[in-house]
Amino acid sequence: MKRLLLVMLPILFVVAGCASTSSDTTARQTAAPTDYLSYPNDQAEVLVFFGYQCNPCHNFYRQELAQWSAAGADDVSVVYVPVVFSDAVYPAARAFHAAEVLGANPVFHARLFDAYQSGVDLSSQKAVMAFARSCCDIDPVAFRTAYESELVERRMDQAEALLYQFGVRATPSVIVNREHLVDGSMVSGNQTLLDIVKARLNGQTPGRSLAI
Repeated sequence: MKRLLLVMLPILFVVAGCASTSSDTTARQTAAPTDYLSYPNDQAEVLVFFGYQCNPCHNFYRQELAQWSAAGADDVSVVYVPVVFSDAVYPAARAFHAAEVLGANPVFHARLFDAYQSGVDLSSQKAVMAFARSCCDIDPVAFRTAYESELVERRMDQAEALLYQFGVRATPSVIVNREHLVDGSMVSGNQTLLDIVKARLNGQTPGRSLAI
């Protein structure tokens, strides 16, 4: 039975369906790795590419992934990768990584996502820093230090490298075991994107194989 371990990172296809579905594959949030490019050879892995500006990504996270992670389990690593398709979302993506470094996710990530989708202006470093303090009582000095750190800069570079490595052109997109791309174009009928991801983890529904 496949089970999951969650880490965090951003995705534009419309995701069909919004209810969570039952499966023997579940997920759980844990501390994020400092190096996205490392591969957990002892675990299955799911890379979730998303964008804070992307409403389907928000629906995918809130209606499917969050419930999946709440179910528990520990043998699939789910890594969230924020995608920066415009300058306006850059501060939010960088804030995500800063929160990862500080151990403030998934709470900060969820609240940041909700706020962005509610129209809160988070298009500057000043705005995301103020939000971090007001939403989650994150120490502003610690947050600024993390936000401006070389570690966060490296994570931003690695996220961009993964984007190009796997040819991700829209969000949400999911890479299963760094071999198969699953995205909204594959959703049909009553299926959800998560249904397809779970099926791929269970050896079904091949998705699109990647030639890397």
